[in-house]
Amino acid sequence: MAARAPVVQRSKDSGLAVHPDVKVSRLSVGERQRVNILKALFADARILIPDEPTAVLTLQEADALFATLHRAMAMGLSVVFTIHKQL
Repeated sequence: MAARAPVVQRSKDSGLAVHPDVKVSRLSVGERQRVNILKALFADARILIPDEPTAVLTLQEADALFATLHRAMAMGLSVVFTIHKQL
């Protein structure tokens, strides 16, 4: 599959752990979020706007998401993080 190599390389470069041989329907919610961020990177997005990305995540998955978003910002992407909970 011609698309596999670029996905693996971009996954490594961005620090997004994505399994290119697994169907999305079999991935956890956190893994699906990483796939969506990776898709945005492939589309040369400059801004990520995740809406309530932690709402259905475990604490560990949320921590991993924040680490991913920090890496995205270090790569020059802007992140607008929305949350509906009152803090």
